Amino acid sequence: MGIEIYKVEPRRMPRYSRMSYHQKGPRTQLQQELSGFAAGLEGYWDYYRKAEAVYQGLIERYPRAVVQALACGWQSERQATNSKDYGIRQRLAQEAKFYYD
Repeated sequence: MGIEIYKVEPRRMPRYSRMSYHQKGPRTQLQQELSGFAAGLEGYWDYYRKAEAVYQGLIERYPRAVVQALACGWQSERQATNSKDYGIRQRLAQEAKFYYD
């Protein structure tokens, strides 16, 4: 008795199946990311409105350049506080100090 080897051709997926299969992944991922982004915007929308009202009130009282410098310093300070990388945290803290001076 000899060993018989059968050669089988690989099955090909029909073209329309390949197209829909490859399109499902990125499309659903994009929809999930957009829904998460929209939920984040809705959650923080009141915060943005309050921040804008405070910013406009400060611009009416103080020169625009001073308010912008303080806003940049505050933002850099917040990013430094939230950063986990020590080097980035130090650089952002120096940047905040620069804006405050």
